[in-house]
Amino acid sequence: MNIGNCFFRACSLVLILVMVSGCGGGAGGDGSTGGPTTPPSSPAAQYSTSISPLYTDGENWNDYVKNDGTRCYSTDNVSCSNGGLQRAVYAGDKTSCSGLSATDDLGAFDWECDPTKSPVLMFSTGLKSGKGLSDLIDFDTAQWLLNKITVRDGNGAVVFETTPAVWWNNPIEIDNGGNTGNMTTEGKVYLVTVDNGGLYEFGTNKISLLVKPGVTLSGSLKTVAGLSFVWIEGAFDAAGSTDGIGVNFYITHYSTLNKVAVSNASMAGVKLSSSTNNTLKDITVTGSGGGNGIWLNDSSTNSLVGVTATGTNYGIFLVGSSENTLSGVVADGNSTGLSLSSFSNDNVLRNITATDNSISGVSLASSSRNGFTGELTVGGTNSPNCVAEDAPETEPGLVDNTCTTSGLEGSSDYGPNNWRSSAILKIVP
Repeated sequence: MNIGNCFFRACSLVLILVMVSGCGGGAGGDGSTGGPTTPPSSPAAQYSTSISPLYTDGENWNDYVKNDGTRCYSTDNVSCSNGGLQRAVYAGDKTSCSGLSATDDLGAFDWECDPTKSPVLMFSTGLKSGKGLSDLIDFDTAQWLLNKITVRDGNGAVVFETTPAVWWNNPIEIDNGGNTGNMTTEGKVYLVTVDNGGLYEFGTNKISLLVKPGVTLSGSLKTVAGLSFVWIEGAFDAAGSTDGIGVNFYITHYSTLNKVAVSNASMAGVKLSSSTNNTLKDITVTGSGGGNGIWLNDSSTNSLVGVTATGTNYGIFLVGSSENTLSGVVADGNSTGLSLSSFSNDNVLRNITATDNSISGVSLASSSRNGFTGELTVGGTNSPNCVAEDAPETEPGLVDNTCTTSGLEGSSDYGPNNWRSSAILKIVP
């Protein structure tokens, strides 16, 4: 498999995440919004009336845990999540969840109430939509922002609140020089605050890289085989990368791309190769470089949520990639909107929009047992809206040319061979 080279232009950014074997802890993978929505049944003494980790093994950012709250490792092929997203606190002396709601001062998290604890437990289930790690950090001082939780009753009256505090112990460093060989501290959050054209070489797992909002880095990012538990946010211009890829995951697991924007890639805005259990959330890839948008090659059990590709070759491109979950996909104004090929099987696709692409909206080739749910929106300049060919088991997921059996607006019958699909067909002019 061609893993490519680390891409850069003269004095452009290159981020290399150097190969490591195994993992010292944390693991995670099912999303930048968090994981389990039920607290573990471990002793209540692990919680207090000040904010604390929901899971003892999920104390810091990029400490990944399994659904039972125990530590997750890079070799685990199970559902894991970033324990750092999950905080908890007892709601004072309240013994009922009735009418209770919680918010945090930074407005970053979603909260739920667990009535099985006494007092009841307020716990975060993950980041709110549109929020990220960047919203929790002061980029000027390289410090965590103070945060607190406020609990209100059904009338909006405050019944409990914590003292403003730092919620994580990860060290934070501003590195605008690209200090090769120095970025080897597990758990550290690295900040880039200017477009510096530096070389960033990561030597361990569980590292976060954040580009300051409003800054666009020229260059690209790449992982070398074996990394896990990476978190990346920011905007990147890949026009000068030598292999044409904006963000390149190679044999990368349990990692998150959140609020990432890539432009002008000549091969792919984002590419995953032989990578599993990663989350891509709120990703935007725009073209003009001639490359693909988001490309999964031999990569399975990944989650893509709220991803958009515009003006690229293949907008969303799966090759030999199975059991992925895609939701809230927009592929507009590409050559082909969404393409699954080469035995990309058993993928779940929900609320897909593929419009105004110069060739086809959705193309399925030699791929089976895929299911479309929610809504499927096509039309515009697509020609045709759907292509389904060479399915080895005649279960591609769509009907060739018409998408559904009738091809009519509002239809949702995909025939007996595509029983996994039930999406309502929407056709735009």
